[in-house]
Amino acid sequence: GGTADGAAPAPKRARKRTTPAEADPATATDAAAEPGDPTITP
Repeated sequence: GGTADGAAPAPKRARKRTTPAEADPATATDAAAEPGDPTITP
């Protein structure tokens, strides 16, 4: 049952963090690639 227990908390945590960037890796990459981002700009 270790697999079920380990797989359950993973999706639950992701659902709690309903962030567009986290939800879609492509969106996060695009946002990161976008210039002028305060998070990326040193």
